[in-house]
Order: sequence, then structure tokens, then C-alpha cells
Amino acid sequence: MVARRKYIRFLILAAALPLLVFCGCVTTSSGTYLGNYREGRPANAERVLTPILEEEIAKDDKNVILYLWEMGMIRFAQGNYLQANEAFLKTDQLLGYEPGSIETGFELFSSDDSKRFIGDPVEASMAFLFAGLGFYMMEDYQNALVSFKKSLEWDFNTDEENQGNMVITNMMIGECYSRKGETDQAIVAYRRSIRFNPDFVPGYLALDRELRKLGRTMQVEENRRNMADLVSPGYLEWVDRHEDHLFLIMLSGAAPPVKPDETDGMFRTRDKANDPLGFWKVRCDDDEMVINMSIADNLLKHFQDQGGEAGQAVRKGIQATAGAIMEEIPILDLFAPSTKADLRYWSTSPGNIFAGYIPIDSGLHTLSVSAYDYGDSRLDSYRQVWHYIPVEPGENNVLVLVSFRNMQDLM
Repeated sequence: MVARRKYIRFLILAAALPLLVFCGCVTTSSGTYLGNYREGRPANAERVLTPILEEEIAKDDKNVILYLWEMGMIRFAQGNYLQANEAFLKTDQLLGYEPGSIETGFELFSSDDSKRFIGDPVEASMAFLFAGLGFYMMEDYQNALVSFKKSLEWDFNTDEENQGNMVITNMMIGECYSRKGETDQAIVAYRRSIRFNPDFVPGYLALDRELRKLGRTMQVEENRRNMADLVSPGYLEWVDRHEDHLFLIMLSGAAPPVKPDETDGMFRTRDKANDPLGFWKVRCDDDEMVINMSIADNLLKHFQDQGGEAGQAVRKGIQATAGAIMEEIPILDLFAPSTKADLRYWSTSPGNIFAGYIPIDSGLHTLSVSAYDYGDSRLDSYRQVWHYIPVEPGENNVLVLVSFRNMQDLM
């Protein structure tokens, strides 16, 4: 029965695929696998990418990490979490350094033509996020925690107080601690998710659940007051009527594209993606209650938090070499005018992450998911229905769905 339940969850999580942007750093030959991926054929994409990746590894190509990230996401979208994590964690080995180490820092100051691609910290952070989600889906909560925490280590911010401010990662750290029975640690993580997005409804509701476990009535009441303006009374009544829940994560939208900087050629800049998605709404079974998904993360925002294009090469050198100490060495500024920042973009990574908390009875359910633009108009090409979603009693039920253009045509 357990094996059958996991098999059902595998099928559900592989049901949809990302909306992608083809970026200039990908070669013509690799466009075929991205085309298959974009059209909802991840197995075909993997077959096309496999020989390309093997060739790049054999010749130790400087872009091999980029291809491994692509392969990891393609496998993740199929629900092949073990193999996806093999690709994601292989990139960690190839990177060869941790934040603040000195081994490869000065490689960042060589030209793009010769240096090995190591990605932006945002990309490394996202790789560990997906590795953590994979471990979580495989019910390996300890390794999931390690991956999520490494994701936060790579999520830098120009404001030190906001370093590690990925909402979804902090939320998933809480989910791991909750599954491990470490309620106090879960509460800390949920509070961090709320701190970094005060409108993040799932964080309040998860916090409500954990505080009730400890019988902290006054804190429960304060938490309810804090989210009173974010949800309807009917929704809270729905929450109170159900002991079980489903935490739904939607990976959606296009990652920001990259283009050469026309001013001095030093940086490749990121544009805002031409993405109409404003938010998601979810209907469960025939219930009239509609869940508005909360924004959990935006990749472009994290990039901007890390300082944007200006000073990117120097900033990355500081992070990769000796941390804050290097900020006091003015000679670093001399490298910047002749240095190109390493801003090729991981093209299979989603632009936005949304999350919602669905109060629900245990059993099998049907979810209807619809996307809306910023003007509150429904986008008919972004709607989908998923059937037979299992919710198990007394567990933290988490479902990850990856959005795709023309979703209604997929099933």
C-alpha cells in the first residue's frame, strides 16, 4: 500500500512542466532539448540532452555545470528526484568552493571566453532548493534540511539582516522540522518565512498548526490577528473544520532572460521576463472556497537583492574569496573594468514560486488550478485539473506542481 501511495504521488508531481525562456547562453544543439522541455516532453528532452551532457563532461567543458542544472530540472519535472539530485549535487562538487573560500575566487576575474561557468549565487541557491525538494519528496528529511540550509547560504543580500530571505526555503525548513517532530525549530523557520514576506498566508497557517501542538493559546490568537487582513473569515472557518492540509507549491513563469550590455560589454544584464502571470487560484473538489496562492519567491528580486548588475563581478569575487575582509582591499576595484560578470542564466529555472495552504480531508482529491494576470483576468491557457491527489491523515502533505504554457492541453 505504501509503495502504491508513493507511486501515485510520483505521477502527480510529474504532471506538468515549466514555462521557459530560451536564453542566449545555450547552444543551437541544445535548443532541441529545451524545445522538447518547453512543449511538455521531459523524457524526450532528457534523451536529447544526455549525449550532449556526456560529451561536455568528457571534454571538461567550461559550461558543464549549466548543462547539469538543466538536466537536474528536466529530471525533477518528471518526478525522478533521485537522479535529479545526482545532477544538482554533482554541480556542487564541480563548483569546488563554499561561500567565503579562496580556492577559485580569482577565476571569476578572467574573461568569459576562458573561465569555467560557476553561475550566479542565485542559481546555486535554486539548485539546492530543488535538491531539498527532491529529498523531501523521497521522505529523506535530514538531507532535505542540509540542502535547504545550503540554499540559504547562497542567497546573499546587500542588507545583511535579510541574507537568506528565500521565503519558500524557510517554509520548507519548517516542514522538515515538523515532520521530524522538532516543533520549536519548525516555529522558528515559519516565523522567518513570514518575516521575509508578511503577506505569506501559508506561513501563518503552518505556524498556527505548530503553536496549537504546544498549547500556546495566546500566541495562536496573536498569529490569527496578524493574518486577519490577509484571509476571509470563511477561509479561517474552513481551516478550523479540517485537521489535515495540503501545502501546494507552484513553480511558474519564465526566468528573466539575459542579453549583452550594450554600454561597455562588461556585464550581461537581466531583463524582466515578459510574464503575464500575476497569481494563481486553486479550487479543491467541488468546494466553493477558492485559494489565492501567495507569492513565495521571485528570482529577479533575489538577483536585485544581491546588488544587481552594478558591481556584480567584484561582489562575486568578494563572496568567493575571503568574504567581508576583501571589501577593505581597494585593488579589487581595479579588476572590475576588464571583467565580465558570469551572468549566463539557468534557463529551466522558474521565474516565480507561489504557495498555498489548502485545508482538506484525508483521501483522494481533485484540484483545479487557474492563473490570472495582474488585472485579475483569468488566463485561459494557464489552467489545469489534477485528479486523485492523495492526502494522508496526520502528515504534512506537500505537492509541487510545475506550470507550463497551454496547461489545459496537457492532460
